[in-house]
Parts: sequence; structure tokens; C-alpha cells
Amino acid sequence: MKIGLVLECTNEGPDMQVYRYLARHLLGENVDLQFSCCTNKATLVREAGTRARALIAEDCERVLFIWDLWPAWGDRDTQPSLIDDCNNIDDALRTASVENACVYLICINRMLETLLITDGGAIADVLEIPLGKQRPGNQRNARAEPDPKGYLDRWFRRYRKGPYTDYRHAIKIAKSIRHDRATRGCPEYTRFCEALVENPCKPPLAWQP
Repeated sequence: MKIGLVLECTNEGPDMQVYRYLARHLLGENVDLQFSCCTNKATLVREAGTRARALIAEDCERVLFIWDLWPAWGDRDTQPSLIDDCNNIDDALRTASVENACVYLICINRMLETLLITDGGAIADVLEIPLGKQRPGNQRNARAEPDPKGYLDRWFRRYRKGPYTDYRHAIKIAKSIRHDRATRGCPEYTRFCEALVENPCKPPLAWQP
């Protein structure tokens, strides 16, 4: 099976590193993954149709769009809208005539690091925190953390491993995350897993806030 992933990052950026590892962890190392990397959310939304159409032309059986509700850059004073994002992507898909394709929309609320902070043990492993020292807890509702990047940065600086840098550290945390803690703390991770294995396809998955 060939799966296409449209991400808001540069080639070999943190999102690509993490989702590639997670997909192969779930489906096996031999799964054929094709990536289409956008530099930011605006590009992903605007070019959704052409990106999906190109991946389908490369024989991808399903296409996953994965983006952060709260982008790393931009106006943090403006409340982002999942519904607006999905509507705009759907419009772009229809314009590109990919209405009936197996396309999944997966918006991470708030960002990639929301998934990473679900498992305190994974963070502790990366930081090599010895037993008896204060360790991060498991986040049963990671969405409630308004600044997951800042949360990780504080822990990294506390143990003199910081600053937290997504290009260096995100994949290390992802490799230690327990599946049950990720699914409990980040519902979008569950949707990501479903999008990879759902048979038959049942898109879209992003309409549940």
C-alpha cells in the first residue's frame, strides 16, 4: 500500500520525521510513504487540491493532510478555526476534482508538540532524568496545555538539555512514546492511526473538534 502525507514542514522537518516514524511503527518498515511538504499551513490549505492530485497520480491509495491548528508563526492573537481550515481544504480538493478520493484531514490541536507531551515517560527518557528526580507527568488532556513547545522547553532547560529544538528533539520523544498514552492524551493521534488502517476508507476525519 502506498500512502501520501501532506505536511506543513520542510523536507525532513520535525513533522515529517515524527509521522514517518509513527506510520512505519504502525504499518511496518516496508510501507511506501510519499511526502508532500509545505512550508506553512497557508500553503498546505491553498495548494491542497494540487498536492492531493499529484500524490494520487503517483498511485497513493489514500492521502493524509496533517497540520497544526496553531501554527508556529503568525498571529497568535487570532483564534484559528478548524472548520474554516477544513472548508478551505475541501474547496481546494473540489477545484482539483479529487472529491471522491480517499483523503483524510487531520488537524492537531494545538501543534505537533501536543502529541509529544502526552507521555511524560518519553520526555524523561530523552532527558535521561534519574530516578528520584522530578519527572514530567502524563498529559491525559494535552490540548489543555496552551504552549506545548514552551512546556517542553522548560523541561529541557531544567535538566540542561535545552533549549528544546523540534528538528533535534521531536523525533527522539516520538520514538519513546507509548501508544496508549498518546491515544488517551491526543485524540488526533487516534485519527491518524485510523486514517492509516481504516478499511474501507471513511474520510474525512477532521470534523470533530
